[in-house]
Amino acid sequence: EVKIVAFTSHDYSVVSKWWYKRMSDLGYNTHTLILIDEAAVNDFNAINATGEEFYRFEVMLVDPGKRRKNFVRSLWYSRILYCLNQLKAGQSLLLTDTDNVFSKYESLDQFYNSDYDAIFALEMKFPTYIFDKQEFVLCGGMTFLKSTNATIQMWERLLEVCDGGTKRCDDQVELNKLLADDMIWDSQAALLNKTKDGLVQNGFVGKSKTVQDFSAKVWDRDFAWRGPLDTDICPSNSNWVSMPMPPPQYAVRMLEKGNLGEQKLARVSVWENFCGKNGINRNIKMGNSTEDRLVKAVKKYLEKV
Repeated sequence: EVKIVAFTSHDYSVVSKWWYKRMSDLGYNTHTLILIDEAAVNDFNAINATGEEFYRFEVMLVDPGKRRKNFVRSLWYSRILYCLNQLKAGQSLLLTDTDNVFSKYESLDQFYNSDYDAIFALEMKFPTYIFDKQEFVLCGGMTFLKSTNATIQMWERLLEVCDGGTKRCDDQVELNKLLADDMIWDSQAALLNKTKDGLVQNGFVGKSKTVQDFSAKVWDRDFAWRGPLDTDICPSNSNWVSMPMPPPQYAVRMLEKGNLGEQKLARVSVWENFCGKNGINRNIKMGNSTEDRLVKAVKKYLEKV
């Protein structure tokens, strides 16, 4: 089986619980939270002990350090290390984030039984210097990894460059640097289909120059959608997962209450009101502009909290 994993701390417990329940409701049964601090471990142990709810979790504690930036970068290193250890143990993975919004069930067998060792989602434009070089970048927070020798070799390289003697890094930067240098992407056709802001829409495939037999695929953006929360055009009914960016400033001012996890939950809730199955942005009669419709989606969320 392919295991679905998402890392979380106690600060993000509320959105992590929402994500876990969403995956259960869609019919998945391998989704697992990876808890990175003692407070989260205590919280989920207490919940499971009641017998009223159950959350599958594993523990991989991350050194909090003295600065939040270092803690986050240590988390990204730990996430790469976890994936590598799982791959070495024969476990294939779908790595995701707890604020990624899955909209329907898609069998993970289709990815496992494909010819690809890894499948990536398209990102926006960060790191910008790599985007400027190849006209696309990949998302570090939504990836399928098949347990093969080739994937293990690639992730060993990623762990090495992420370590750098500090065991912390920006995995979004290091992943894109590694793949930009090592992959030969068949992306010419995809580069011909961009939005007005220069974002590639179609997926493509590629092979490694140096890791024998490592082949990868990139999902279509509509299938694994990454873009601004206030998008003019919502993903189609073919969409599997959405990863909306933080809301624009006018919406942030309406949603700034609550802790970090509550703010994340507010974002995904607003996204569902805005671009979900019956989202406000799918009906232009709900407002004269995208901003009008997003404000309505925010107000709809605030009415329920």
